[in-house]
Amino acid sequence: MAGTHEGGEKAAETTKERHDEDFHKKIGNKGGHAANHGEGNSRGESSKGNKRSSGDDDDNS
Repeated sequence: MAGTHEGGEKAAETTKERHDEDFHKKIGNKGGHAANHGEGNSRGESSKGNKRSSGDDDDNS
């Protein structure tokens, strides 16, 4: 039955029984929020406008 329309309907029914009606909505929302799209860094900080200067700010006198 795998890969058939009937199998898909049965899988959807099983998912609703195990989780809830909003299962796909919730996991889709998590995936959408996890997307980075090249903005920020691994710590979640924005990289826009945060470029380091050429060292003028360093106080290494």
